[in-house]
Amino acid sequence: MTALNEAAPRIGPDDPTTRPPLRIDRLAWGILLAAAGTGWFLATFGIAVPWRLAAPVALTLVGTTLSFTVVATRDDGVRAGRSGLAWLGAGLLVLSVALGINAPQYVAPAGNVRIAPAAAEWPIEIRRSVGNVEIDLTRHPLPDRGTVAVQLGAGNVELIVPSENTVRIDVRVTTGQILVDGKTVDSGVDLRWSQVSPTGPATTVQLGAGEVDIRHE
Repeated sequence: MTALNEAAPRIGPDDPTTRPPLRIDRLAWGILLAAAGTGWFLATFGIAVPWRLAAPVALTLVGTTLSFTVVATRDDGVRAGRSGLAWLGAGLLVLSVALGINAPQYVAPAGNVRIAPAAAEWPIEIRRSVGNVEIDLTRHPLPDRGTVAVQLGAGNVELIVPSENTVRIDVRVTTGQILVDGKTVDSGVDLRWSQVSPTGPATTVQLGAGEVDIRHE
């Protein structure tokens, strides 16, 4: 005969009937995959999808969700999976920065470059992922036409040009600073500086992160 005072079965964390906690990181992954699938579906119908905004938007979602889990008061439930969500956010942050500086255009070998080109060596193209570039355009006569194009992911560019206004210069820096004759003309993000010349060759510098120093001699 069963005792009337028999204890009821205890339901705890190890009980198979207990509802598993919500894995918030898996929920975030599901939302991101669903959004990616929706974007791909729309693209198949010729609808323009702003894929460049995908990583920043996803990072915002992860950051908001992670902030919500931090203020949660329980150690289970919605806080479960917070570590996985943090790793996802870190990866999205790296991807967002890479897209922000248009990293694919800087896929190139690393290393330093130091040249003083003669007229016969123009046009010149320099591409480096990381390093320092020094170009001296004062040692040899300049050609009437020609271009020097520099693309550097991270590092410093030093450009030495004649004091006369004989070289056209166009500088773009995603983040960093631009100096002209020892003075900072701009710093921060999305920088641009140019020098207009009616004649002479052209020099363009595209730098992802770092410093561009232009000196007239």
